[in-house]
Amino acid sequence: MNRKIIELGNNCMVMSLPIKWIQKNQLKKGFELSVNENKNNLIISLSESVKKPKTISIDIKKTRESGIRTNLVNLYRIGYDKITVTYNGRKKDLEEVVSKYLLGFEIFTKSKNTYSCETVSEPSLENFRIILDKSFFVLKEILRNIGFESIVSEVNTLQKYDNFLKRILSKKNTVELTELPLWQFLSNMTQIAIQCKHLEEYLSNKKLNESQKKQFQYLLEMFEVLHKGYLQKDSELLIKLHLMDQEICYTKRKKILSEKDPVISHYILSIARLIYLASSPLIAVIQAEKTES
Repeated sequence: MNRKIIELGNNCMVMSLPIKWIQKNQLKKGFELSVNENKNNLIISLSESVKKPKTISIDIKKTRESGIRTNLVNLYRIGYDKITVTYNGRKKDLEEVVSKYLLGFEIFTKSKNTYSCETVSEPSLENFRIILDKSFFVLKEILRNIGFESIVSEVNTLQKYDNFLKRILSKKNTVELTELPLWQFLSNMTQIAIQCKHLEEYLSNKKLNESQKKQFQYLLEMFEVLHKGYLQKDSELLIKLHLMDQEICYTKRKKILSEKDPVISHYILSIARLIYLASSPLIAVIQAEKTES
């Protein structure tokens, strides 16, 4: 739809708002709207003080943890503030998922088999970069400690950060070039952590041999390049990961797979590949930020 700009006084221009949009959002005189500039576009949306909580009701059949997690995490990621859940299983199942994966949410009992998962103390949207920075350091600890001490807590933390950062992207009023590649990059980071967790579970009472320890040191060096490229916004540095990936996943592939335990070798190659794949969306984010600046 088109709207004409009307001059009001010497230094002011005004534009009317569509009446259907006003009625739909129950706007009244004096309400504040959020106006954001994105290149040649002005994006007008409801301000936080006017917005109503985004709510939904779902029915979860009795299932295992992953079934509950898939339902709640994805609704949380796309911006719902209150999720009413009908569930015939144990409340503890829901509580564990909310506690582990939904940063800033708590669960309350409404009635028998009906619960409310809702936001109570979410970090502000301005904390996006802070939490993204923390994600790098948490993943670095995971790579450094695998085979030496438990990484379960760190993996859970990274998953919680991933979900919250994606929630921020979903709730933003503006659409930017960086959003899709950034979402993909976050998924790559989490998949690296999950592969490490699976490897730790497989190791159980086993230990990495000296050759495998060196390979993990190489993985850590790859991740250091990824982190440095992010910090310095240097896409040229990230291209270095193409050569590092070729070294471990192609040149040394046969040698690594000939190790005594090929399962460990599989995880090493898988993690290396994921670090390399994370560089591509990160390069897109850096290039988009330079374009928009």
